[in-house]
Amino acid sequence: MKRMRDGSYTIKPAYKVGEHDIIPDMLANRAIKFPNQVVVEQRSSVGATRSLTAGELQRQVEYTACGLIGLGVKSGHAVAILAPTSYEWLLLDLALLSIGAITVPIYESDSASQIEHILTDAHVTRVFTATTQQAELVRSVRPSFTLAVDSFDQGAIRKIARAATDVTIKDVEKRRAAVSSSDIATIIYTSGTTGNPKGVALTHANFIATSEGARQVLGDVIDSPETRLLLFLPVAHVLARLVMHVILSGRGVLGFSPNIKNLLPDIKAFKPSVLLVVPRVLEKVYNAASSKAGGGIKGRMFAWSAKQARAYSLASEKTFGPGPFKKIRHGIADAFVLKKIRSILGPNLRYIVSGGAPLATDLAHFYAGMGITLIQGYGLSETTGPIAVQHIGKNPVGGVGLPLPGNFIKIAKDGEILVRGQSVMPGYYHLPEQTAEV
Repeated sequence: MKRMRDGSYTIKPAYKVGEHDIIPDMLANRAIKFPNQVVVEQRSSVGATRSLTAGELQRQVEYTACGLIGLGVKSGHAVAILAPTSYEWLLLDLALLSIGAITVPIYESDSASQIEHILTDAHVTRVFTATTQQAELVRSVRPSFTLAVDSFDQGAIRKIARAATDVTIKDVEKRRAAVSSSDIATIIYTSGTTGNPKGVALTHANFIATSEGARQVLGDVIDSPETRLLLFLPVAHVLARLVMHVILSGRGVLGFSPNIKNLLPDIKAFKPSVLLVVPRVLEKVYNAASSKAGGGIKGRMFAWSAKQARAYSLASEKTFGPGPFKKIRHGIADAFVLKKIRSILGPNLRYIVSGGAPLATDLAHFYAGMGITLIQGYGLSETTGPIAVQHIGKNPVGGVGLPLPGNFIKIAKDGEILVRGQSVMPGYYHLPEQTAEV
């Protein structure tokens, strides 16, 4: 890490973003290098699994892009997606970005007034929703320039396919060649807790630079064929959306869990090696395990085992690590309790990436003490997600790591931590609530 003249800290990026590098290139490059490598696994409502290779996904993106052109989507058009995290979301996003359109995510929890504001503010010309009910809600508030609202459950994807009849891949390539890395790729709206949602415009370069910065420090995870990431957080949020594209750009496999109620069965079926979570998910898993243990001997055994996990994690951060007695007690706790909790999260789980809010220290030590590598980070929508992230092997509990390569963090005179991302205008943002290591 380097200290700059203005007092900020940064890590020099080992990458460059070209003038015409765009988000869909990350998948396209993988499809060229590893066309037969499985990149996405889909699970149907009846439990059947379908695998798509990088080459197959790339072709589906191109055909979908043809259909969008056939429907009249032009370069610079804003197209909204109101749907859960899913393969359809991914496919539409990549296809829209391939033809120079702008993807505008809408949260499923957004109210009618928030949706109306987003459609108007971003001048959205077309909306895709997951359900008919969502489509009806959008239609009830859409402005006159929002020309069409289509839902997946009423054949939106088939409609796109039919519209592709008179459009060729060359038409897509022509549109794609006209897109530059400085073009706006998406407008992401904040929660609107202080009024109407605020739109954050991010370019293709923003996503590519942040993805490459993540690869620079977490390449062992991103570029490993053993990586399997099950995505269940809303991709309407910048972090989940970024991670989705990062995994596609690497060599791992991406899975989707659209309904949080089915998360545990989806984990059991997909067997992830990586989970992207917010702290409340880890809290729910812990509380559910504690509640299941109940009172009596089982309850006391759970409490004792959790204590051993935390103690083992704390000792592991010290120079000499845990002593022999701690190792023995931890081994007993693992045999009777901890391994059962690990099994809930899947037999392959190695990493948990936590963001979005501070993770309680005792909870972090609990999961670290179970033998799971916990990676924490912090960022903003304005910085395309992470401004700082922990490195593997340098991930002490209670911190959010070092600046992501290309980003800057400094301490103001009043002790405030300020951040400046490679993806934002010059100037610094306050980093609230959680501190970063410097």
